This record gives sequence, C-alpha cells and structure tokens, in this order.
Amino acid sequence: VNASAALVKATIVNSAVDLADENNDGANDNDFPIPNNHEGWGRVNLDGATDGSIAFVDESTGLSTGGSRNFTVTTTGGPLKVTLVWSDYPSTDTATINLVNDLDLTVSGGSGTFRGNVFSGGWSATGGSADRRNNVENVYIQTPGAGTYTVTINAFNVPNGPQKFALVVDGGTISTPPAPVSTGFLS
Repeated sequence: VNASAALVKATIVNSAVDLADENNDGANDNDFPIPNNHEGWGRVNLDGATDGSIAFVDESTGLSTGGSRNFTVTTTGGPLKVTLVWSDYPSTDTATINLVNDLDLTVSGGSGTFRGNVFSGGWSATGGSADRRNNVENVYIQTPGAGTYTVTINAFNVPNGPQKFALVVDGGTISTPPAPVSTGFLS
C-alpha cells in the first residue's frame, strides 16, 4: 500500500502514548495530560502503529466545502482512539491563521457526541467548539460504550480542494463507508 503523508502522520499520532513525566520534573505525575506543549500527543509507539490492530481510510476523493463523509465504527474493547489528518494547502506568509482547508471530526455514539480536539484530563470531553486551527483532530474515548459509533468528517471550509484526508481508528473496526455526500459548492 502506498500510504499518503496524511495516513502516515495519522497512524503515528494515533499510536502515541501519554507520558507520565512529560515535563521532566522527575515525578511520574502527568501534570499536563495530552495534548500539551511538553509532549504534543505523546511518545510514538511504533509497535502500536504497525501491529495490524488499527483500522484506517486513506481518502483519495476528498471533500469540498459543505460536503461530509460518515463512517460506522464498531468498538472492539478498551479505549477508542479516532484520528483525522489532512495535508493542508499551503498558507500565505501574511495569514493570521495558517489553516487553509478546514475539516471537522465528530464522533457520536453510546458515550455521547465528541468534537475533535476537545480534551479534559487527556481524554475527549463532550461539547466544545470545532477546531479552526489544526489539520490534526483527535477523539479519544477512555471507556466507550459497546456498540457502534458514527464518525463524521465535515468540510467546513475548503477553498482549495477537494481536500483528501486520512482517518485512523484504534479500538474499533470501520465498516465499508458509504459514498461521499456533497451539500455545498464544488471546487
């Protein structure tokens, strides 16, 4: 398989492990749970990234503004980690916000509805606002309810697209995804 750069990054981020002594103060107290400025998403775990336990989609069609794509994920026990990454279009030197194409990750199921990058204590929290700054979005559910979750990728704003993306899931399987849905303008 010729993996996209987005899939490689999503796999590495999804496999990362939160460090107990992330700020190097000598105490394994996890003062700053992920994500944080000391460790980012954590220590890369290459065994976890390559052991065949993750499910993934390397989306080559992409989404345009207003479009969305849904996936059904069935939990397999343990934490559920969902990572969305896209290789963003280059920004300009004068931009105040460097994210050009903005996709949003939402995971909904028995444990609630979670938006990408809304964290509390190193785990996803319900509520919050969509991330408008990053091309990496994560939902990590510590104790997901058994059953299925709907993973939705929305194209909030894609001025240079369609935007391809990669989706990686650990702790669940992805069913055959339905065809893309477009409700907005095509680029």
